[in-house]
Amino acid sequence: MPGGCTEACDGIDNDCDGSVDETFNSKGSVAAHFVRPTVTQIAASTWVYTYEASRPKATSTDAGNGNGYWTSAPPGSTLDRTPSCSMANRLPWFNVNPVEAQQTCTQMGGSLCSIEDWQTACRATSGCTYGYAPRNNLGGTACTTVATATKYCNLGSTFDFNDTLAGDQDGLLPTASSRLQNCWSDWSSTTGNSTATNRLYDITGNLRELTRNPTVNQYGVMGGSFNTQSQSASSCDFTFYTVDQQFKFHDTGFRCCFSSNPTL
Repeated sequence: MPGGCTEACDGIDNDCDGSVDETFNSKGSVAAHFVRPTVTQIAASTWVYTYEASRPKATSTDAGNGNGYWTSAPPGSTLDRTPSCSMANRLPWFNVNPVEAQQTCTQMGGSLCSIEDWQTACRATSGCTYGYAPRNNLGGTACTTVATATKYCNLGSTFDFNDTLAGDQDGLLPTASSRLQNCWSDWSSTTGNSTATNRLYDITGNLRELTRNPTVNQYGVMGGSFNTQSQSASSCDFTFYTVDQQFKFHDTGFRCCFSSNPTL
């Protein structure tokens, strides 16, 4: 079988059942084989992508292609029906608008994360200001203070993408890049997370992340990015930016959230 029996988020029919990248809410004819995204549990009934969303064909150097429209698209746009993945060492999905992000998250059995769920994920149970580890009750003030020599995310003000060149060099990194230090929201020993799921990566920096306010149909942009020059603008509480349904930019991506465990 191509790629083995177990379905992976790779655009391949790994279990040869005629369906590609089946999800937990649509498992296909071989129910044991479906895409199990890596998620971190942040509440009794809330799971969130551990990694910034990526496309199935993304690699560490290529973000892949395809839009996220599944059910409707603007005039002149195709329904590419691109799934979203939560995987390490992939260039995340950028230049995506809120409608695409919402539709692909819905297809995965979830939804675009609400601002409240995103902030819960960032704060890591202890009122963290940034997505640095360890969280307050495990390591003093690590997650409430700005970057240091031993903790930094991919923000334009604190990380130089190419330190061999002169000047300020900023750019996008693969998810959970080993070039960053302690750049994860620390969910260890909480809500049943295992060692494989207790680090919620890049919620600060790398890409800004689209979120939704479902009560008023607005979208917020959270978390800062590789070209954010002010750390305060990347904090868990910074909710200044709201955008419309067609907003997209090269420094903005998203995560999906779920009300039931998408790995079961």
